[in-house]
Amino acid sequence: MKEFDQNRVEVTKMEELIKPLSRRLKPQKIATIMVRSLWKLSISPIKLEIRQQGFFREVPLHALVIVITGQAIGKVSMVPKYLNNILFEFLGVNNVATTGDISVFLPNKDEYIQYLDAFLNTSLGQVILELSKYGTTNQHIDLQIFIKQYVPLILVNKIAKLLESSIEEYEAKAWRAYFKAMKIVEEYLKIEDIGLTGISTMKIMRNVGRIDAAIHLLLSSMASKIGEENIHYIGKFYDIISGTAPSSRKYEEFCKGQKYISTKSIDESGYIDDESFYCYPGQLKTRSFAKKGSLVILKNAHTVEALGKVGVVYPYDNVSVISDLYILNPKLSIDEGVSFYINALSKTKLFKQIIQLLAYGLTAHIRAEDLAKMPIPFIEQWEEVAKYMKEFF
Repeated sequence: MKEFDQNRVEVTKMEELIKPLSRRLKPQKIATIMVRSLWKLSISPIKLEIRQQGFFREVPLHALVIVITGQAIGKVSMVPKYLNNILFEFLGVNNVATTGDISVFLPNKDEYIQYLDAFLNTSLGQVILELSKYGTTNQHIDLQIFIKQYVPLILVNKIAKLLESSIEEYEAKAWRAYFKAMKIVEEYLKIEDIGLTGISTMKIMRNVGRIDAAIHLLLSSMASKIGEENIHYIGKFYDIISGTAPSSRKYEEFCKGQKYISTKSIDESGYIDDESFYCYPGQLKTRSFAKKGSLVILKNAHTVEALGKVGVVYPYDNVSVISDLYILNPKLSIDEGVSFYINALSKTKLFKQIIQLLAYGLTAHIRAEDLAKMPIPFIEQWEEVAKYMKEFF
């Protein structure tokens, strides 16, 4: 406080900037903000949960949300204004709510929301949240203490304008492009549901290969809709190699050395987040790298449902990859848009069915040679989908 005073920095109490809101909503179809929905100072639309029943705390647009208990205690994000249009147009939902472990705050002035969104994610802001906690094994943030804390007001309008443009303009444009791409592929590839036969044993896979009857039914359904000549295979477009960087959790918090893509780095959208890269010491060597425009795909998981997570390596180039992932390096002859198109395709129900049909064993593993035979249906609008998805990235 002395330093702020000496540097003529204005300081005020939190309660002068924001006020808590705790208003219940009646059960209805609602987009629910979960802890995992809070992302990059904003809210990830694809990490919302559409609910009909349960505890609902109203969340107006342009509110501040803070996790007040649990493992992610102290996580802070802002609910953007553009979210309402995205939800209504693409998900058919009007209202936003949250659960009991997240508190909601409204601003006394619009710019205070953006400013506190940025400030509370700084080290000093996190100290203020830390000072507001109580409890030992199961900590909570005491809101009465939190709103009495002092906040320095530094470049408020400038920070608010920066966040306004980055979130309400660029981020809004990106998510609209993502949902447009997904709407095209989802509507075009509504293939009849095929019953899965389960995971192959190693013996069956060695004798007859993993491609069983169910996948041929899927191929037949696709061919009748888009034409057999429009179904191609992964191996035509990509060289498939395994990542070789270590998967040990001790490198998750390791801050020195070379960074590499981990399974946690891949967002549900396919975006690769460098803040979730692992690091390993310089003396360790990796033998495989992903080029710009490569795909990375989760090759084994404890359950088959978790398998097949796909991301696009963009804009990174020649980056190391964890051993739990396959790298699909594009061949020189392929169009750049193929990777963006396949990323959109990988989020569909159809793709996830095919991935399950390729998996075998208790750890739900996919062999590189089977992945190379994976069919990719190129719909008429695939280039439009690729354009939207690249715009998103």
